[in-house]
Amino acid sequence: MAFILFNQMINSRRSTTAVYSWDTVQVENPDDTVSTLISLDIDDIYQYASEAYLNDPVYLDNIIAFIQKTEQANKGVYLLNGEPEWAMDPDARELIQYINTVDELNQSLPKDQQIKGIVIDIEPQSLPEFESNPDLLMRHFTEGLTAAYQVANQKGLEVIVCLPYFFDTEGFSDELATIVQRASDQVAIMNYYRGKEIDHISNEASLSKQYHKPIQTIYELQAPGQFDLAEINTYHHLSLDAVVENFNQLKTHFSDQQVNLGLHEYKSLVKLLE
Repeated sequence: MAFILFNQMINSRRSTTAVYSWDTVQVENPDDTVSTLISLDIDDIYQYASEAYLNDPVYLDNIIAFIQKTEQANKGVYLLNGEPEWAMDPDARELIQYINTVDELNQSLPKDQQIKGIVIDIEPQSLPEFESNPDLLMRHFTEGLTAAYQVANQKGLEVIVCLPYFFDTEGFSDELATIVQRASDQVAIMNYYRGKEIDHISNEASLSKQYHKPIQTIYELQAPGQFDLAEINTYHHLSLDAVVENFNQLKTHFSDQQVNLGLHEYKSLVKLLE
């Protein structure tokens, strides 16, 4: 496989590239992680860090060192978190508590070495209530995100909200519009269906353009069979060149707005480089 430098291969520098990371090993080995980000020309890492992690003294020392080394390399760190049950709370109590914890951590760091924002991955569609009472669930989900965004905005934290590509086709266009307009700085669409990337993100892209916000399209790199992924959902058996080629086609289609690239996830990305 040809060596990938994402930002050099993407048409127009008006895009950023981010990788999602769920494992503590990336935090525990910051030199290796930073080396990967630099060698692939990836701008940001979205590192999973739960409330419990941030309250653990050992992990806290590790994440601080990780943030500082990553930011020193001019790479951005966003903390990734979310639980499906959070969608049921219109007051977003646990999410707001998490935002406050992240803010407290930021206050202990130098201004030029702070967490850039949070990435919220709640996925209400995984709850049984999405089938039994979807309207109420989605209303609470949207209200909770809106409340949390106001708090994060006051703290100076960017908010990126992960969403599946199908909320608009499930009858939740109004909720989607509210999330884009009033509950996020950017939506990141889990655009996991090869060959349909442009079609599946068109409404979300239109809303993002309307409200003058960037949008991220996420490419799945994990192997089929994991987390119910089918072959059509992932680029695992294709090269990273195929990801860049598809993303450039998508960027050309949405050429009058900022579209960013998300890679899911770190371990799978590294395996594709072997």
